[in-house]
Amino acid sequence: MYRSVQYIYNYPPTVKCFILIGTVFTILDLEAVPRVKEFDEMRALETAMHVFWDRGYEGTSLKHLEKAMGLTRSSIYNAYGNKRQLFEKTIDLYQKNIYGGLLEEIEQAASIKEGLRNLLLAVIDLHFSKQTPEGCMIALSILEKTQHNKSTRKLLDQTIELVTKSIESHIKQAQKKGDINKDKDTQVIASIVVMAMAGIMVQAKAGVEKKRLVKIADTLVKMLES
Repeated sequence: MYRSVQYIYNYPPTVKCFILIGTVFTILDLEAVPRVKEFDEMRALETAMHVFWDRGYEGTSLKHLEKAMGLTRSSIYNAYGNKRQLFEKTIDLYQKNIYGGLLEEIEQAASIKEGLRNLLLAVIDLHFSKQTPEGCMIALSILEKTQHNKSTRKLLDQTIELVTKSIESHIKQAQKKGDINKDKDTQVIASIVVMAMAGIMVQAKAGVEKKRLVKIADTLVKMLES
């Protein structure tokens, strides 16, 4: 290194100036090159979500996650944090992707009654889909609440509250249009629907056949009409 520096000093001042400028531009050019991600973080997170959804928090080990995500333990820690932090990130993803998709059934329906029915039918279809694990990740996680710390329990409660408020908002809009009796308590109706969503998933996981679950969904919607 000393010889290289000494060699440069032997050049005339003009040449040394060009060498210095070239070196600076080389360094800036290298720093400007974006780092290429070694993996798709969102796709890997979706995979982790399916693992937790299928096995539960306690039943999922880092080895299960490493194998499914195709990542080393250090890569998982660097990208998502520890197992608890990764789990909470998958809860957020489930809320946005799964619950978000289910709630669209209400938004796209011609009436609130049709929307609520479509929502419950979509919940049933979700359980029987070959693309996703059985049951509801949130409902199943709440059932194993004793395994979670305060942060995770709060996140699960917030998720249920968010879904309930979203459904209630649609019901209130329907009341203003005259589609639902104004005497009905919108918060109670929304809570009943959310409990029905969880209950349908639990019954489906327990082996209740799809035809019976559809009948339960239809009966519930009719009860809300009265």
